[in-house]
Amino acid sequence: MSLRSLGVVLSVLLIAATQSTMAGAATVSRNPSTATTPNAADFPATYNNHPFQVGYSASTTVDSGDNHMFRDTIPIICEKGQRVAGASLSFMLVKIRNGANAGDNDSLNFWVNGQKKYELNVGKAATPGIPAMISLDLGALPPINQGPNTVTATYSSLPNLSMIPDIRASQRLSIGIQDDTDINFATVNYTCEKDPDFVPEPIPADPCCPPWNSTNLANSLQYVGSGPISAPYTLKFTPSPGLIAALQGYLNYIHLTNSSLTDLLIEFQLYDQGVSGFPPGNGTAVGPVSGMKLTANSTSVQLHTNYNTNTPAIFTGVSTPGTSTTPSSYPMQVGRWYLVHTGMWTDKIAFFDKAKCANVDVKMRITFIKVLHQAAPKAMLELIDRSGKTKTIPLDGSGLSLAVPSPSTR
Repeated sequence: MSLRSLGVVLSVLLIAATQSTMAGAATVSRNPSTATTPNAADFPATYNNHPFQVGYSASTTVDSGDNHMFRDTIPIICEKGQRVAGASLSFMLVKIRNGANAGDNDSLNFWVNGQKKYELNVGKAATPGIPAMISLDLGALPPINQGPNTVTATYSSLPNLSMIPDIRASQRLSIGIQDDTDINFATVNYTCEKDPDFVPEPIPADPCCPPWNSTNLANSLQYVGSGPISAPYTLKFTPSPGLIAALQGYLNYIHLTNSSLTDLLIEFQLYDQGVSGFPPGNGTAVGPVSGMKLTANSTSVQLHTNYNTNTPAIFTGVSTPGTSTTPSSYPMQVGRWYLVHTGMWTDKIAFFDKAKCANVDVKMRITFIKVLHQAAPKAMLELIDRSGKTKTIPLDGSGLSLAVPSPSTR
């Protein structure tokens, strides 16, 4: 069984829709014209208080008495809902020509929030005065890819750690090098990907309506496959804690204004819309009506099928789940359109405007589409919200990879 989140299609990933299918790439370069003041919190006092601090320089002579300190902080920031997937650092250094320490080994340090994560010995074999390039894969330390002017570079501590989790946490990379080596420039290349732990905030559809719309419905559905991507599947209703809190808060509010309104119910029905996606009405109902019930001033959420039979989970089109994580059947087929239709009531009484609030739908299918420059067709998930906007997401063999969708208007 594979399980992936569908929801970001209609909300958060729109931020990254203009980026590449790798979910975004960026480059930050530093040189004398673009250098900024380093973040002091990233470095210990010995670095911040050093009497001879220098920036990016091409000097090949003794600098400040052959005893100086280079430091810089480089921002590595992904869009909301994304995280750093990979990063590499390239920099050019020059060993000084003169002085007692000319040509010896220096230490390149990586810092995060005042803690040294890595120490790299550089420069011992470099020819003084000759620029040398070093490139580091910050997500796979080691190895080290060296430029044409080879510099001896060996790890002296912590060789088996990756910088990527630290960069994700701080959204910046801090580097420092001490003594008789100058840095000409530094460049960080990094890519961003969808953050699987990111939960988008519920988006109210209308101030007069509950916080329930096609965006929040899609954000609450998870793909559950029975095998490879071509196999039957279903969708599991998994609302975020933030959405439940927003719905509960709305119910508590209307209960204050009318004490007879004690329950808020959202009912689900799956419809098969065939290969064309344009059946009469909503299509053919699949499985029972399932639902979620909230009670005013309560913290419990009741899930049910057939209106009154409690169930540990809701899977679209499934009468009874096998467990809270595994459905008893997989009624949805690749290549067919489906409509997930929901209606909302208070105490089973029509209370909300149908067009604006009560009826919320998401239409979707999984299909295989030929992609430019790729030999084999690629599995795609298409979703259409109630306004008719279409979002397309590439799938991998185990389920949703959630690469960046390509929004279009149907």
